[in-house]
Amino acid sequence: MAGWIESESVAELGRNTQPIRGHRPELAARAGRQLVVDAYQAYVLRQLAPLSPNIPQVDWDGVRVKFAHHQVERLKQAGLMDLAREMSEQWYVGTNELVAHPGRFLMSVRGSAGVTKVFDRVGADHLVLVWSMWRGYWDRNVRMREWANRSGVEPRFIHSGGHAWPDDLRRLVAALEPRETLPVHTDSGAAAQELLGC
Repeated sequence: MAGWIESESVAELGRNTQPIRGHRPELAARAGRQLVVDAYQAYVLRQLAPLSPNIPQVDWDGVRVKFAHHQVERLKQAGLMDLAREMSEQWYVGTNELVAHPGRFLMSVRGSAGVTKVFDRVGADHLVLVWSMWRGYWDRNVRMREWANRSGVEPRFIHSGGHAWPDDLRRLVAALEPRETLPVHTDSGAAAQELLGC
């Protein structure tokens, strides 16, 4: 889906349902769950809202926000405490609620220490971990991998990446004829520039 922000993984809390093959709000709703995003994801989704009415927002029914302390600090430093307060007052979901009712939630998460602490509190027997990015990122995410091994949680790998193939990128650049093309999210900028003819 254009504009959807892919996170490293989806944690389906409460094991009493079929695995969910995505993490958009309607998929969470179909499974009887609420989608939980973190404050950074909520902020980015808000910035993308003008692009499409289909980009999930925290003010939608069934979408909640889980705050991490460091994210609140970054919002504060960026002068966005009003946004943090608004999200906290209206759409906040806390660890205690996640622990008390794990079957209500589908979380879009990144592999931080805070997330694995939440997982420990929820309990591995109440989790299904779906890794929706390239498998190589799993290998690089030591924290999440070690947590899964220690907790006996076997991740489900469902690659749903949005990266375009090189030929598609070349066709896009040729069709748009931009004055300038700047490749981003690459380990090899020079090779990407050569590939795209920039």
